[in-house]
Amino acid sequence: MIDINCDYVICYILTVFFFDKKLICILCEYLKVLMFIINWSYLILIMLIVSCAKGSSTYSTVDSESYSYYLPQSLFPFELKIANVFTTTEQTQLNSMMNEWEIASKVNFFTSATEIENLSFTNIIDYYNLDELNNGVYLNQNQMENISGDVLAICQLIVRLDFADSFKYYRIIHADIIFNGFDYNFNDGGGGGGYDLQTIFLHELGHVLGLLDSDYGIMTGYISSYEVKRSVDPETTNLIKAKYDGERNPIKIMNNKIQDRLYRVLFFYRADKKIESFFEKI
Repeated sequence: MIDINCDYVICYILTVFFFDKKLICILCEYLKVLMFIINWSYLILIMLIVSCAKGSSTYSTVDSESYSYYLPQSLFPFELKIANVFTTTEQTQLNSMMNEWEIASKVNFFTSATEIENLSFTNIIDYYNLDELNNGVYLNQNQMENISGDVLAICQLIVRLDFADSFKYYRIIHADIIFNGFDYNFNDGGGGGGYDLQTIFLHELGHVLGLLDSDYGIMTGYISSYEVKRSVDPETTNLIKAKYDGERNPIKIMNNKIQDRLYRVLFFYRADKKIESFFEKI
């Protein structure tokens, strides 16, 4: 807090300006009021800074579209292990959604998934920090930190910024798909208080392949109950073909310059009409 001794102010005014005593007293009172206002202004400013530093209850939307995301060809076919909490029927259904991307693109992106133990971390980054070697599909049954209740599922990518000639892109090196089993139920066909498991998984696989959320087709960033999409739409089919078959596809360029710096990308699949992603250095 700012503290000004009024006596010094008065002496300064007497010395420099030779004002009369009555005027000096009036000025001194005005100065006291001014200092009171300034002190409270500083206090309010500090409170605002502290409040902002704590952040909100959800991740902030950060522009993650500066460069493209690619799953490197060296990882084809990519293995996403499915948690054992999903039934045998559900695992078969999830595998069929992987096949849908291959039907659309004519590229063998994924291998048949093997089973993995289910994990339910409260902090999403722990799916990478504590299980880096496995790319997994999980049903999180705990309340997740900083994740709002309208998030149905999350795709977490760990990426590295690479350079192919003058083209910059993010190379995907790890992927997890986490269903929010704490707030939602997932079933075959949606409805009845649940959401269609296969539709959500097909969408999340698009992120694993480097596609961003859009406002059309399977990559629409939100879904309603009873909504079922179990095939890749024509627009997205053209997009994925161009992405991995194009002449400037960076995964086909040999003189890549791989950087050591890693980043994390989160894509949120929501139950409301809101598209959101999160991007940070790790």
